[in-house]
Amino acid sequence: MKYLKKLLLLLSGITLVACGTGTGISTNANTYGQLQSYSMIGTAATSVDILQDSVRPLGACLGIDEQAVVIDSDIGTASHFGSDLCDANYNYIQGSANKNLFGASLNLDTFITSNVEGVTGVKQYKIIYNTPGQAYYYAGGAASNETVSGLVIVPQGIPADKIKGVVLYYHATVLSKNGVPSDNSSAAGQYTEWLLSSVYASQGYIVVAPDYVGQGIDVGVMHPYVLYAETNALSGINMLTATRQLLSQLSIAIPNSEALGLYISSYSEGGAYALWASRLLSGQYSNVLATNNLTLKRTVGVSGAYNLSGAMLPYAYNQTNNNVDPRINTYNASPGIMQSSPFVLNSLPVQQMLANFSMAAGKASLASYAFTAFINYNFTPAAYAVLFRSSSFVNMASCVDIGLYVASVITGSSIITTSCPITDSLQNLFMNSSYKASDIGGSIFASAMAANQFFTGGNPAKTVMGTIANGGTSNNSVNAFADPVLSDPSLMSVIRKADTWSYVTSSPISLVYLDYDSTVPNLNSTTACSLSGVKGLSANEMVNCLHVDNTQLYTAEALDLEQLSGIIALMQDHGQAEFVLNLVALNQIKITQ
Repeated sequence: MKYLKKLLLLLSGITLVACGTGTGISTNANTYGQLQSYSMIGTAATSVDILQDSVRPLGACLGIDEQAVVIDSDIGTASHFGSDLCDANYNYIQGSANKNLFGASLNLDTFITSNVEGVTGVKQYKIIYNTPGQAYYYAGGAASNETVSGLVIVPQGIPADKIKGVVLYYHATVLSKNGVPSDNSSAAGQYTEWLLSSVYASQGYIVVAPDYVGQGIDVGVMHPYVLYAETNALSGINMLTATRQLLSQLSIAIPNSEALGLYISSYSEGGAYALWASRLLSGQYSNVLATNNLTLKRTVGVSGAYNLSGAMLPYAYNQTNNNVDPRINTYNASPGIMQSSPFVLNSLPVQQMLANFSMAAGKASLASYAFTAFINYNFTPAAYAVLFRSSSFVNMASCVDIGLYVASVITGSSIITTSCPITDSLQNLFMNSSYKASDIGGSIFASAMAANQFFTGGNPAKTVMGTIANGGTSNNSVNAFADPVLSDPSLMSVIRKADTWSYVTSSPISLVYLDYDSTVPNLNSTTACSLSGVKGLSANEMVNCLHVDNTQLYTAEALDLEQLSGIIALMQDHGQAEFVLNLVALNQIKITQ
């Protein structure tokens, strides 16, 4: 069963034409925002059809084989096909009840090809520029000057004075150095390029997507993951300056008579960076807007981790239930599918177990990433022994065989351990540029299961599934492998500094989130939308909050057990909803102009 790898890495994308047109720029390498070099890495310049043709299989139907059978009982009754799931997604997106989310005239079959803006395609450029790194606080607190990478997408076929604006996009969590927006050699990177090309660039916007410090070409330092939001926000702010230089090199002259609109969008990890960028550009970095003749029009935070101290950390340490009953599923974690869905299994509650499995895997990976970044920038490696409970886990010494464990729902076999996908220390796991995100996540999850009985609680899968089905929980608190940190003043001070859910904004913000989210709980957004959050503290109608009912949005998962096999339906969760939620973000941008 390949559920874990599909869960931790979106293995979808389109292969664009690679172009080796690298260009060197003679510049001062010590200036933040200075363009060092660029190369065109992809193009769909002859026609937008390549983008439109991908909207169904890789957008609204992400992860779904339209020809595959979706089983609805434990004996595999073939009453549904993948196309049924795709049609359900289409119907939700284009339904009259959801026009406030997606716009009054959105037609997914034609929304790119009938584009009135006249865009005929896009060109994608990888740029190299400079931005400040994260300070090493235990070593004096001096920030380095990092040479980083990012993706710029330029719409083709329209004159420069018809470009509708610039979209600064902060990407979601990528566990590896690769798989970031400018990496078109990986499936995850290709997916991001395609998503940004089809949703934003095809609509007449220049897209600017930073890879972040410690990712992309910046392999020598740890990515300052999530706890160091300002550093990552600055990587995007400085990329705006580098992009202006790129446009000059490409002889794309944006008229200076009127400032070009800047729209900030995001997903997941990037959501917090988007709000931080909005705050910084409205304050101490407003000169970046003036220098580049930009006007900040709107920031769209999409399923972002805004409230680390009050939402993300308590969720990680909570024994979270994902039952359909909201009285016990207090964090709104995905139950896998609703009982009212036409695609729910008739008997074996495997859909709920897989959703719980997904939740636990996400908690393990993201918590380990955040704590590793914290140790790297605030302490010495000796802190691993203090923060994590087991040296076996820290060294990825052994892992539970995930496939056999899930199969034991049928076989009833005991837990079997094996070697990990990556046998390396947690300290090195996020630093080796040859490691894939799926293997990193797989090692963390499976090693926590082996060393500390995370998720399993030491019980076979059939027992765990029964507990979940009866309203209980798996052992999904990261307390299984990481010591409690809620009372640690040094860590909590870093976490609270990264919070961005409660402040006064002078620039319009939209917050978009899922009704059920097992990776970034929607408590992040609902607290930001409360009276004490950015919505309540800011001027009336300055902040717009929009929730998406993902019980009506589907993905699919292959299941291969001895007595149960086929393609089953699951509710779209955090890892599959990026395309759909960015359509909502696009509409927020369009109605702002």
